[in-house]
Amino acid sequence: MGFDRYGISVDALPSIVAHEIHHIAMERWVVTFADSLTLEELFILNFSTEGLAVKFCNNGEGVFSKPLDSTRPAMGGSMNYLNERFYEAYEVFESTLEKIRSGELGMDDIGIQIENYWESLHTKEQSRDEKPLLNQSLVYSFGNDLFGAIYDVYGAETLFDCVRHPLKAAEYFRQIVVSKK
Repeated sequence: MGFDRYGISVDALPSIVAHEIHHIAMERWVVTFADSLTLEELFILNFSTEGLAVKFCNNGEGVFSKPLDSTRPAMGGSMNYLNERFYEAYEVFESTLEKIRSGELGMDDIGIQIENYWESLHTKEQSRDEKPLLNQSLVYSFGNDLFGAIYDVYGAETLFDCVRHPLKAAEYFRQIVVSKK
């Protein structure tokens, strides 16, 4: 069926389809309010799309986010490597929020950071000239932790409120991270 060249089993097809349909559903909802969000809120919201697809469609396990179905294997691929980089990514996330608030970073800067850091498929040890070794990027793993842990700790109603009001997501997540240190 063509999945062999990507190392994907046909058994993974339902999760892959669900993941992509999740993006369509999220996009239809997010466009109803995205124009009213600040740059800081848009930056935070960026993590919800992949993060929640990983959580709800791929049984993702993060540093803080737990898999939904303990009878199924958690999402594999690059997730273990990315989860090991969680605290570094968390520092970049918080630093970015501070720089947005201070006016040090604008929309173009955030776009560059997302492309070069959060969406990079290269390991930290790789040069950009090499073939990427990762199947997922930090936006998947960190988004799963950020929004998935909010669901785990506070439930669906709070999660939906945090997607609609992303500054709340950052605050709830800070509380989760601090409580687990």
